[in-house]
Amino acid sequence: MKKYFYTDGVDKFGPFTLEELKEKNISRETQVWYKELEDWQTAGSVSELNEIFFLSPPPLIKPNSNNKENINSGKTTNWYLKVLRQYADFNGRARRKEYWMFVLFNMIFAIAAMILDNVLGIAIKGVGYGPVYGLYTLAVLIPGLAVSVRRLHDVGKSGWMILIALIPLIGTIWLLVLIVTDSDSGENKYGTNPKEIKDGKFISSESTGDTVILLVVIWMFVSRLFWTLIPKFIDRYYSEEWFKPVNALMTLIWAIIPIGLAFAIKDKSKQIVLFVLGGIYLIYGLYETVKQFIE
Repeated sequence: MKKYFYTDGVDKFGPFTLEELKEKNISRETQVWYKELEDWQTAGSVSELNEIFFLSPPPLIKPNSNNKENINSGKTTNWYLKVLRQYADFNGRARRKEYWMFVLFNMIFAIAAMILDNVLGIAIKGVGYGPVYGLYTLAVLIPGLAVSVRRLHDVGKSGWMILIALIPLIGTIWLLVLIVTDSDSGENKYGTNPKEIKDGKFISSESTGDTVILLVVIWMFVSRLFWTLIPKFIDRYYSEEWFKPVNALMTLIWAIIPIGLAFAIKDKSKQIVLFVLGGIYLIYGLYETVKQFIE
């Protein structure tokens, strides 16, 4: 079988079969050589290579704009908006990315609403938040429950499993494990894998690690911005009624981050170690959060 080499002017590559060469990004001006040639020649001057330059790949299939899981929904804010559009949709499945993007932006907007209540002076004394936070919480209550149910469906569990959170501590940890579990492959009794498009082909694989790192960086920025701006607007903010719930919420978010970072690690053994350490840190974070309200 004839073997081909080609060069980019600096290095040479090969040997390749004709079929393998077709997969390389060569042009008519690319210098090629094979055993029967005395010297390098341009690919366009070699007759059997001409078919490479007449190959016409099929057009790219654009995702259907009505498809709930189209590629454009990969933009971070679109995941939050997607949950709001499916306001009371308790059917189907929701992938991890959809759920955690909603959680992230929901926490950011909730903190912003709480701060706004206090800046406007309409926060309820002794509670730390007011009507802005209350209205926002009511607005996202149903879609928050709906996406949680769909996330449980995605791992093959009934939506009623959300009630295990009522079991003190153990129930919360159990629910968290279910929420961070990857999607069931293929179809389950609740529907098709949300990572698939209508024709059954998978959407180009996402980089989970990149997403996790992006979320952590966004949270670090929001957290730093919060602690930088608050002292400029409110003196002795740490004595305000709203400080305790906001500080508790931020402590809990930081406690979740190690588990999130575990998804950025590809090595399974190292990932398990980080999950275990993250779980211990989360339990400690929950303990610190509860202690703030007991003291």
